[in-house]
Amino acid sequence: MKKNIFLIICALFFIPRVLFASSIYLTGEQNTNIGESFKVLVSIDSENNAINSIDAIVGFDSNLIDYIGFQDNETLFKNWIQAPSVFESNKIQMTGIVPGGVSGIYNPNQKKLDDIRVVYLVFKSKKTGVANFVFHKKDVLQNDGLGSPLSVDSKNFSVNIKDNNSPTFNYDAFEAQKNTEDTLPPLPFIITFIPALKASETNTMISFIAEDIESGIKEYRIKKGGSYEVVTSPLIVNKSLFSKKITIRAYDFNDNFTESHIQIDGIVTFWHIIILLIGLFSSSLFVRKLLK
Repeated sequence: MKKNIFLIICALFFIPRVLFASSIYLTGEQNTNIGESFKVLVSIDSENNAINSIDAIVGFDSNLIDYIGFQDNETLFKNWIQAPSVFESNKIQMTGIVPGGVSGIYNPNQKKLDDIRVVYLVFKSKKTGVANFVFHKKDVLQNDGLGSPLSVDSKNFSVNIKDNNSPTFNYDAFEAQKNTEDTLPPLPFIITFIPALKASETNTMISFIAEDIESGIKEYRIKKGGSYEVVTSPLIVNKSLFSKKITIRAYDFNDNFTESHIQIDGIVTFWHIIILLIGLFSSSLFVRKLLK
């Protein structure tokens, strides 16, 4: 009996680590009807390893569903270098970072870390069939100071789309109701200035994260002249000769927006001008004394 217990303990101790490998996976409702919208959550089980970035590509059946957008107001990834967007008509590419890293979300009820919620991808079904989702790329970096890759397995996902002629759900009415109800703009947010490091080749940047309680953040726009252009955070900003004010707007999915500003010092600051004026004044006094 003691020998059997010893063998079991040894077997457990030498279980290959692959059985406990980190993974990136998709979850959501697995059944929907034509014309309905649904969300698919991208999550990472990092096995308690702290991570700080993800670069992923998710393929989907574009003949069955349309990609509408993404929501990150209930997730951990909010700094998007490449916000989730479609390319090649049937793939969604996303590149995001979490400054400081994260290894999970603490669950106070179970007193443990839940998996990392990355982003919700929103789709609308248009034909019957089984819509498959598959990872074409899944690069995850650890927050270990070296940017070491984290080996992750991928778990694909599928949604069954049915033809339901029941009048109990009207997508257009649902969207209209959602749009009329979502009248609140995103919450106020702060723009953070990130100076360039003299010892490296990093650029001067600004970072911004906004939250919207109802429909989520759709996009950010920067004021350029009299118009606004879509941008992502973090954003590289070039220093000008004099200080300048930068205005960023955060838009939700109903085009409500909240505006935030930051003043960026120029190469020539206020104190530079004061010192220059003092120097000119001192020089003029010295010249007058010489002329006398």
